[in-house]
Amino acid sequence: MSNLKNAILASTAIFTLIAQPVLAEDGEFKFWPTPEYKAADGSFSLKARGRLMQDFGWVSDRDGTLDISESETRTGRLGFELKTDNNLKLKVEVDFVPDGVDFTDATLSWKGPVTITVGNFKIPTSLEESTSGRHITFIDRGSFTDAFSIARSLGVSVGKSGSNWSFVAGVGKGSINESLDNTPVTYATRATYSPQVEGMDVHLGASVRYRKTTGTGSDFRYRQRPHNHMAPRFINTGSIADSDTMFGAEFAVVKGPFSVQAEYSTLSASLSAPEVGQNDPSFSGGYVSASYFLTGESRNYSASKGSFGNVKPNNPVSKGGLGAWQLAARFDTIDLSDEGIFGGKQDTYIFGVNWHLTRHVRLMFNASTSNITDATLVAENGADGANKVDAYGVRMQVNW
Repeated sequence: MSNLKNAILASTAIFTLIAQPVLAEDGEFKFWPTPEYKAADGSFSLKARGRLMQDFGWVSDRDGTLDISESETRTGRLGFELKTDNNLKLKVEVDFVPDGVDFTDATLSWKGPVTITVGNFKIPTSLEESTSGRHITFIDRGSFTDAFSIARSLGVSVGKSGSNWSFVAGVGKGSINESLDNTPVTYATRATYSPQVEGMDVHLGASVRYRKTTGTGSDFRYRQRPHNHMAPRFINTGSIADSDTMFGAEFAVVKGPFSVQAEYSTLSASLSAPEVGQNDPSFSGGYVSASYFLTGESRNYSASKGSFGNVKPNNPVSKGGLGAWQLAARFDTIDLSDEGIFGGKQDTYIFGVNWHLTRHVRLMFNASTSNITDATLVAENGADGANKVDAYGVRMQVNW
């Protein structure tokens, strides 16, 4: 797969060299808030993309196994987006941290009667996963999204949307950042609908995903941290399944400055080596959250995409205002214990404050308490399989 990565990097460099004389011709160029060039004849536009997320975390547990006070650059991403007048869009983004240089999105899309996308992209599942990390309400997404390994894959998807609905189905195998020889095959589909309710944005959604290991690929494991990325995982099943099926349900309501959002997901894991009399386990996870803008803004919901976008402060700091201030609270749960597998259950209460200085800059603060039970497979929890973790996180975010 390194050859493919090198080919894309080389193609990007060649494109940049070719584009230079074109960009020198008449056209519209703007630098702020996002560097973007639009050809004078409307044939194409080229826009820079990027984000930087610097996190600080403090984590401790009741059993005294850790006392963390650290920082990390969670995301440092650069890329570009090219759109043409024949409905083609090329998007390439490279993340330079924390574990080296990796592609995130690397896609080519065509929008006609349906939208066809090929490349490396997120398999269509979950409201929070379909919403960019730039625009989620809390520093970390719901526990089940990580525990059930909702991620990007190299593949193809077909979708269609209307003014208040969307549908997309995709298939993928592995990732652009790894060899495809023994990586799992994933099939997924997601549908959303926003009924017309005066004065409110209402979101309803559902998704299904099926995965299966191939070749000598490793079995699937299910695990999750408390709500701070610098903490270890306190619940963990180990590698146990060669295939699984996940079902998800989504709900959200936005009315002025107030919003409610919830998801629930179940996963049936097919054990690769079950013991005598042992049935396949079912795991589950979900959350319910609410948020309110003290300064009167509203979350930016797109009914045609079934996801949330950027918040635009009424009075940004860049124009002498106070920005947008948002309070949020969430209950999050994930259960990885069933059929003799004691991966653990984690219930978390989270409180958050977000300060959107401008559309492209925000500060986030999260405080959480996670109660862990039935996690006898995880050494950090001791013989009783129980623990309690307190975590505090701060994020400084810039995106364009």
